[in-house]
Amino acid sequence: MAKIILITETKATARQNEAVLQLLWQYFKRGNNAFHQTGGLFATLFCLFTTNADVYDFHDPRSALLIPLFQILHQGSMIIFSLYEKTSTGLGYYFGVRFADQIVTSQKTLQYEVYQKYHRLPSYIPLGAALSGKTVKQGKKNFTRFALIADEKRTKNIIRRYKSKRVKFCALSENEIESVDSLTTMQNVAAIFLLKTNLDAGTLRKITLLNLPIVTFDTEEHKDVFRENAMYIPFASPLAIDNAIKELKNNYSQYRAKAKKLQRFTTNLFSWETIASEYLAVYQKTKLTAVPLDSLSKPETAQ
Repeated sequence: MAKIILITETKATARQNEAVLQLLWQYFKRGNNAFHQTGGLFATLFCLFTTNADVYDFHDPRSALLIPLFQILHQGSMIIFSLYEKTSTGLGYYFGVRFADQIVTSQKTLQYEVYQKYHRLPSYIPLGAALSGKTVKQGKKNFTRFALIADEKRTKNIIRRYKSKRVKFCALSENEIESVDSLTTMQNVAAIFLLKTNLDAGTLRKITLLNLPIVTFDTEEHKDVFRENAMYIPFASPLAIDNAIKELKNNYSQYRAKAKKLQRFTTNLFSWETIASEYLAVYQKTKLTAVPLDSLSKPETAQ
């Protein structure tokens, strides 16, 4: 099997760290020798002269500056440049998209932008989704309790409005989605009101794994993840929220069925097992060839 080295950023985000750890674990399960090398020029230089791998996967745009040297000293190796986030400046980014044997992006818009500027078509592999904590236990749902994920100002206004009514919104931040305590308090929650628009696709997919009906804004990003399996409202007005609560009460079994369908969809398509398999398939490809710009249309939705 292949020997794989993932070269990552020294100050990676929690989402990036999760991706690397999940990928390493999946590679090990498949019998590959997979290793993690923290980025930085000196650390990557050390890796350049002291290692010999079948695949070097750069997840650090700054360390990607050394990709041409890796190609000279490791001519039999596959050099990958993985882009999790939009980073279009710096020599490392330029060297990565110009000289890597393969490019991988986790966002459709980033895939298109790289293609448009450099006439190279990256492989699109979205980040996976998994809940490390316990899942929400199934049981009788209380129609007076709803989870609320919104910005601070909107959260305060909604909770204040419904404080004296038989409806309780439990504030939940995106960082608490995997918390065991939060999942426990949500056991009798009827649905999730997701009234925030700046969450990344990975967080959105984790919300789908909670197996609860979702009420959210009608945005391209949300529709791309939730598809037809959520209740969409145009804005967070009191009337829109009231109508959404009434609709949930009147047709709750229908929205629970949609939530279950969405959970299965996410589990099947965005499991880390699937993502790792797609990465391994990319590792086995030959170098990308230039293709005409008009052969790729701009994606309608963004990951």
